[in-house]
Amino acid sequence: MKKERHLLSKRYKEKRGIPFFSKYKMSPDTIDCLKRFENELMRGGIKQIEHAQCPLCSNEDGILISEADRFGIPCKTVICKGCGLVFNDSFFSEDSLEAVYKKFYGKINFNGLSPEESFLKRTRPDAFSWKRFAYISFQLGSDFRNINTVFEIGCRDGCNLLPFYLAGKEVMGCDFDEEYLNAGRKRGLNLVYGGTNSLTALGKKADLIILSHVVEHFIDFNKEISKIKGLLTDSGYIYAEVPGLLNWNRKRCNAVAEDGYRSSNDFLSYLQAVHNYHFDLEKISLFFGKAGFEMIAGDEWVRALFRNGHSAKSLKNISGAAEKVFMHIKSIERDYKSLCSQFQRIARKIL
Repeated sequence: MKKERHLLSKRYKEKRGIPFFSKYKMSPDTIDCLKRFENELMRGGIKQIEHAQCPLCSNEDGILISEADRFGIPCKTVICKGCGLVFNDSFFSEDSLEAVYKKFYGKINFNGLSPEESFLKRTRPDAFSWKRFAYISFQLGSDFRNINTVFEIGCRDGCNLLPFYLAGKEVMGCDFDEEYLNAGRKRGLNLVYGGTNSLTALGKKADLIILSHVVEHFIDFNKEISKIKGLLTDSGYIYAEVPGLLNWNRKRCNAVAEDGYRSSNDFLSYLQAVHNYHFDLEKISLFFGKAGFEMIAGDEWVRALFRNGHSAKSLKNISGAAEKVFMHIKSIERDYKSLCSQFQRIARKIL
């Protein structure tokens, strides 16, 4: 893909090593894991690849706005000039993914927490697992009683399945880290090692499939959704949640907070090398619409509920979207670098 380089600021240049101001937030184990990850990347044990064209509209031109993620890992973030999709144009190859998730991802993102500690944190009364359950059950209304079987792809320790399990639903989940899977299994959850194919092999269909902070990790969105659709009943639902581009990234004067989610003006902290897509509600609905799903509820965090069994929709014209998205993100970066924002960050660190 051809890319015009318009980095948001010097913070977004490619560099090796962990950013200095990130280290104070990390445990020694996390820092060590990051160093091992970067060494593996440099010697070619883990490979990154570029797209030939936009994954949504097939346009071949983009705007390069960042060369690194929040951990300093090389990560080319691009805005498609055709449709305005923001995506990672240096994604990890399929044969590298299992090693990335099994050896590094959990230890880096959960900052040294053991699987048991992580499960307890993610299922305490104010945790997001209960809020997701409440959101889904509220949006489904009376149809919730027809949900008998719930699957989760990329279930981690199964914390999102626990509320459904306690509500009497049959639950099944899959992921690539046995240590975290075992934490959920101890609570009676049916969790298997592997990806979507591991659930397909069981020969069952789900009334609801949860994709919580998973869709943004897909390499080929259309291919993965097609496989997942095969696991769903004809009138089943998919709940997809990703860190929404618009609500998670806002200037301080437009900050929002809801259900424990909170916006930030630090766009760099939003970027992760394992995130291949940065969706707003419109873009994710376009992807699911192409696969034959109808969105029945959604917001800009992004939390969205889709119903199966509808005709696939073609991509509508969204001209001017690239400039609009670029200006939005650029204004957030200016806000982050303002003297007022800098003073607030220094004050928080001191306090």
